[in-house]
Amino acid sequence: MADEEKNILEQFTDGVTGLGAAILKEGIPSLGGMIKAFEEMTYRATLLNNVFGQNRTRITELQQAVADTAPKIAALGGDMQATFDTMEGVSKALRRNVVGTADDYSRLYASSKLLGKDVETIVEEFTDVGVQFSLVGGQLKSSIDYVQNLGLNARQIMNDVERNMKHINEFNFSDGVQGLTRMVAQAALFRFDMNDSFAIMNKSLSPDGAIELASAFQRMGVAVGDLTDPFQLMNKSLNDPEGLQKSIIQMTKNYAEFDNKTKTFKMNPAGILQLREIAAQTNTSYENLAKTALATANLDRAFKQLKPTIHFDKPEDKELLGSIATMNEMGEYIVNVKNEFGDDVKTRLSDLSEDQAKAIVEAEKQKPKTLEDYAKNQMDLTQNLLAEATSIRTNIEFGVASTDQLRNVSEKIRDFATSSATEIRKALPDSAQTRKFTSSTVEETNKILSEIVKGNFGSDKMMDSYNKLEAQFKEMLSSGDAKVVKLGETLESNFKKIVESPKLSYKGKLGTTSGKETTTPTSSKLELGGGLTFKIEANPNVNKQQFEQFINSPEFRDKFLDIFKNLDPNARATIKKSLGF
Repeated sequence: MADEEKNILEQFTDGVTGLGAAILKEGIPSLGGMIKAFEEMTYRATLLNNVFGQNRTRITELQQAVADTAPKIAALGGDMQATFDTMEGVSKALRRNVVGTADDYSRLYASSKLLGKDVETIVEEFTDVGVQFSLVGGQLKSSIDYVQNLGLNARQIMNDVERNMKHINEFNFSDGVQGLTRMVAQAALFRFDMNDSFAIMNKSLSPDGAIELASAFQRMGVAVGDLTDPFQLMNKSLNDPEGLQKSIIQMTKNYAEFDNKTKTFKMNPAGILQLREIAAQTNTSYENLAKTALATANLDRAFKQLKPTIHFDKPEDKELLGSIATMNEMGEYIVNVKNEFGDDVKTRLSDLSEDQAKAIVEAEKQKPKTLEDYAKNQMDLTQNLLAEATSIRTNIEFGVASTDQLRNVSEKIRDFATSSATEIRKALPDSAQTRKFTSSTVEETNKILSEIVKGNFGSDKMMDSYNKLEAQFKEMLSSGDAKVVKLGETLESNFKKIVESPKLSYKGKLGTTSGKETTTPTSSKLELGGGLTFKIEANPNVNKQQFEQFINSPEFRDKFLDIFKNLDPNARATIKKSLGF
């Protein structure tokens, strides 16, 4: 026994040690990780840019969005591919080049994990009913909270909500998605098929259909007023589908009863016949109506066992108690109540005090504060710890990789490489020029060899071919030299764009005044070698002495020389001569 306990302790110790090592490995940033983060950020941003079908004007914006989103997705257990899929999914669903916030993407990824659906599908379904993608997370959070308040399965109910989302555009749901969620939850609680609700509502939208259905309900002796009044039937079908479904559900409970002998619910004989006739008249399913009748009778019996003095803040609080209660062999409904030691004790609904009832409801309502928290609750302890460690590391590594300096310099280097490659291709002969040169060379060489074979060495034909070859090579070399020189100058200019600002800026005050400035023409002559005049458009308060000092400074002279180098050779020679350089 001692050996078994020792073995278990060793396994536990090894597991904790291994988990600690894994957390440290995932949580500590490194230079290699920063380099990898930069590569991933650039690569994923480029892929998104390709999805957008744009030039690279927004590439730094996309890089920052990737860098900000990756750590948040990592905290939920997602990798870089999940980050990209989330961002791409939004763009594909909207058919627009939209860049959301990191929080938007995080909530959407959490939603996809909760619902088991991809982000593109979720965003598209909500967009089709008028919900902006940035609001999807908040809508889902409110819906999930409501579903959990009823003690129902959030994933299953929310999947039903998504399947019925199209009906939001067909009927006037109160609160939009929230109204549909309440209707779906109501249907789940009472085991009702919503297709029957929509069938009745569609028929009731026309006056003739509403009158026909109301008459059928009247003949069947239905006691629910909403269903027997054609005007109410029309109005609730259009403006209160949730309320109309509730009326249909409440109608069915009169056709089921509790069997004390078997402690089960069953349809009464009269109810079977009447419900079949209602199903036929309304073109709905008897099986569906019968299931609802039994579920409604069950909850109704549970509610009746609660003390009438217990006050609930919301109707769903009472429904929550009924949905979690179970029946014992005596036909009594039982719930778990915690005693003073924190242990669960089975207690009859009929024995519950108001404080106990509210404590049960509040305990069931304990829920995460965000969608991300809901998603994290789906991970076990090990997964959660590793995800949090990864998030901390990636937050630092992507923070370094996404600094403005690195992103801007990388784009400048990319532009330099692209433009340089273009200039190099220009400097080299293209395929047509190469083909023409090679063909001519071979042709003239063959003529020379032919004359030699004939014994006509030094003949006019031979010398003519030789002269043509010589001229051709000289032309190629001279042309090549010019292109190489131009190539060098272009590459130098492109490289300077990386390390220098394209504008010459002087940060001196030059005698300017505060407040709103007006600009008037001012001429100033500064002789540099006797041949150069500057005409300056400047503020009338410019200090002439300070300006002349600036013109005569070495920095200004060096910049001017750089400009001269790019001028036409003749113009450059003239200016140099006039300045005495």
